[in-house]
Amino acid sequence: MKVMLDARVVTQTAFHGIARYVQELVCHFTENPQDIEFYFIVHSKSPLIQSPVPSHIHYIYCDTPWMSLWSQWSLLKIIHRIKPDIFHAPSFMIPFLCPCPIICTLHDLNHIVLGEYYSLFHRIYYSLLFYRLRKRSMILTVSEFSKTQLKTYFPKQEIYVTPNGIGVEFSQCFSTNEINKFKKEYELPSKFLLTIGNKKPYKNIKNLIHAYCQGDFSLPLVLLSEFDEEYTHIAKKYGKKHKLYFLRPIPHSCLPLLYQSASVFIYPSLYEGFGLPPLEALISHTPVVSSPVPSLTEFLDPTLSKTGLFMIDPKDIQSISAGMISGIHFFENHNSSDSMTKECNMDYSWDITIKKTLDIYEKSIQLYSPKQPIL
Repeated sequence: MKVMLDARVVTQTAFHGIARYVQELVCHFTENPQDIEFYFIVHSKSPLIQSPVPSHIHYIYCDTPWMSLWSQWSLLKIIHRIKPDIFHAPSFMIPFLCPCPIICTLHDLNHIVLGEYYSLFHRIYYSLLFYRLRKRSMILTVSEFSKTQLKTYFPKQEIYVTPNGIGVEFSQCFSTNEINKFKKEYELPSKFLLTIGNKKPYKNIKNLIHAYCQGDFSLPLVLLSEFDEEYTHIAKKYGKKHKLYFLRPIPHSCLPLLYQSASVFIYPSLYEGFGLPPLEALISHTPVVSSPVPSLTEFLDPTLSKTGLFMIDPKDIQSISAGMISGIHFFENHNSSDSMTKECNMDYSWDITIKKTLDIYEKSIQLYSPKQPIL
C-alpha cells in the first residue's frame, strides 16, 4: 500500500494543532515500519527529514506554500507521478482533483462557526471542500465535539474520531538546574505566567492581556505567540508594557521544559477542536487556567480544582483575572502537583491515534475500488 501524506505544514516553530498532529504521525510512521510505503510531502528544509532515510519512507520535496492555489497544481503533479493508493490530507487543504481516495482530517470548523472572522473566499472554499469530501473520501476528526459539528454537513458519512495524543515527554520531571538553564537561554523571568496562541481573534489573547493588566499581578506574562503591536499597546495603556514578554521561537522538544518553567499556564480560547496545550501543561505538573470549550471538557474535568485546573468564562475579563489568582494561589501553596497527572484522563495517547489511523487506511483500501469514479 502506498500512502501519501502532505506534511508541509510542519516548520521549526509551528505549534498549532495541525502541525503537532502531522509531526506525530510522521514520527510514528517513520520509527515503526508498517507494510506500507509512506510518501511525505515536505518542504526542502523541513525538520521532519531524517538521515538515513528508512526504506519504507520517501520524502517528496515541494516548497509551494501549503495554503495556496498554486499548491493544487503542485500536488496533482506529485500524485500523478507517485500514484498513491491513498492521499491523507491532515487539514482542510486537499487536492480537489486527486484521482485516488482521500482521507481528510478536519480538526474543527472554525472557518464556518466563526465566520465573522473570515472572508467570502473561505465560505466558497468550504463549500467546494465539503462537496469533494462526499465523494470517495473518509473524514477523520480529533474530538467528539468536532464530530458533532461535522455531522451537520456530512449526515450520511461516518466521521472517525482519532483524538490527539499526549507525548510521554510531558510527564518528565526536570531538575531545577535544567529549568534554570532553559530560562537563562531564552531570557525568561524566574517566575511567570504563560500562554500559547496566535493572532487569530478566537484565541482571545487581547482579553487575557486586559485581564492581566487590570489585576494586581507581580508575575510577568510570557506569550509564545507572534509579536502583535496591539498587545503591547493594550499593556502600555495600563502602564504594564514592561511586564509583557514575547518568547522567541523554541523547538517543539523544549515545550515540556517551557510548561514546567511556568508558574501558571493560561488558555482563554473561545473555540477549539481539541486543545492540546492545557492538557500538556497539566501533565507537566503546571496549574492551568482554561476556558471550558466543549472539546476541552472531554478530557479536562472542571470539578477538579484540587488538581490545579481552574475553568473560566473567556468572555468575562473578571473571570479570567479570578482564574489567574486561583492558579497562582495553587502554585504558591502546593509543593507537588503529581495529583494532576494521576487525575487527568490518560486515554489520549499518540499510539492509540496511530493505530486508529492505520485501521482507517486499511478500511479505505477495502471500501474503495481503484476503478471507482470520483465524481
